[in-house]
Amino acid sequence: MALIVGIVLFVVFAYQVTWLVMLYHNETTETRRRIQHAVVMADYIELDMRTNQIRQFGTVHGTVTVTSNQTGDSAYVETIKRREHGDSVFYNVQRRPMRSQERDSVNSHPLTWQFEDRRNDSILLAQNPMLGMTYVVQRTTHYSLDQIVPVDFARYDSLLTCQLHEAGLDIQHLTERIDSTGIVIDSIATPGYHRGLQAERFVFFTAIDGLAAYRLTTEPVKSIVLRQMAGILATSAIILIVLMASFWYLIHTVARMRTLDEMKSDFTNNMTHELKTPIAVAYAANDALLNFEEQNEKTRQYLLIGQEQLAKLSEMVEQILNMSMEKRTKRLNIATLMWRDVIDALVEAQRLKSDKPTDITVDITPPNAIVRADRQALSSMVNNLIDNAIKYSGDEAHITISCHNNEIVVSDQGIGIPHSKLPFVFDKFYRVPQGDRHDVKGYGLGLYYVKQMMTQHGGNVEIESDPGKGTTIKLKFNGNN
Repeated sequence: MALIVGIVLFVVFAYQVTWLVMLYHNETTETRRRIQHAVVMADYIELDMRTNQIRQFGTVHGTVTVTSNQTGDSAYVETIKRREHGDSVFYNVQRRPMRSQERDSVNSHPLTWQFEDRRNDSILLAQNPMLGMTYVVQRTTHYSLDQIVPVDFARYDSLLTCQLHEAGLDIQHLTERIDSTGIVIDSIATPGYHRGLQAERFVFFTAIDGLAAYRLTTEPVKSIVLRQMAGILATSAIILIVLMASFWYLIHTVARMRTLDEMKSDFTNNMTHELKTPIAVAYAANDALLNFEEQNEKTRQYLLIGQEQLAKLSEMVEQILNMSMEKRTKRLNIATLMWRDVIDALVEAQRLKSDKPTDITVDITPPNAIVRADRQALSSMVNNLIDNAIKYSGDEAHITISCHNNEIVVSDQGIGIPHSKLPFVFDKFYRVPQGDRHDVKGYGLGLYYVKQMMTQHGGNVEIESDPGKGTTIKLKFNGNN
């Protein structure tokens, strides 16, 4: 039991940890994407606001010249002419080979190595490759507007803060603007922000072939994600603690019940063993008085009654002892048995011991019908069924026993059992309530024993009963045992 519970707990814990790790990695990737998107969108909105500002002053066209980031003969310089017509913006691109002096100036820039994080764009481009063209247009427009209307860096920082807020990221940060030479020319930090050693940078270059850029520095994204997942982590921890506590309580309860059951079994065994000695002594003394002393008729009658009750008591004690021992040590010896060999001896014994007129009809079809069962257990089960049928049959007992291959049916015409009580008749010590009447003595172990033995045989028990009409019990054995 403890091993099964341990395995279940391990599987639940492993699944929960795996799910949390996957969620953490997905959230980390998604958070980095949202931050980079906020940096780009803040620049886009700031560009749009400056474009509207140009419209208000009637500026309708401009010219921009940019260089490529290629080297060798493939390097070039593009001249991009911008023209507005109504609500539309048109760009005319003219390209010429880069001059040697221009190429040397680009290749020898001393701060180029500092901005390897131009690849930051890949966070967004991996999800939408079409953004590459958008970035080219955005950066080209940026270069053109910067010559006409200066960048409002404070406005960009405000827009960036708004974009982060809309993305659910109210985080402290440092915003910097870098010129084409790679020098930081403007910076704004949120109150209380201090850049740590593990801080992460998000850069968006505002030129096609230069170092001009916006750079956002924040606390580690992993810390942000862990803070956002605090509720999920706490809930998962509580669930695991509750599960562990519940399983521990279950194991503790089962162990305690097992201990109580063992104590009860030990008490039953000790009690029955202790009772057998005085019962045997009393029976022997009673038998001696009957056989070796002269008594009057009344005294003899009393002695016979005492002997009868002692015999019943001894039988009950033996039954309880056998029940307890068989439950703990009984090992079935399954064999192929002839129904005829088992039933005839039991029926004859019951006819002899019955204290009332008893008619038992036996039908074995086919005559050589067999059953796969343990002989001793089978004899005890059938004997219990016949004994109950006689006990609960009133003044006369009429019993029918039908045997087929791996099946036996015992029917009587006795007092029957109420339908509401049928589900409980196989419970240990259960006896159908009869008010203040105690016509039939017993401990309620007969049918319990039958049920337990049939379970060990891999078979099942069926019962049908109508009050005043009688009871039918069918035993179906598993012929593959």
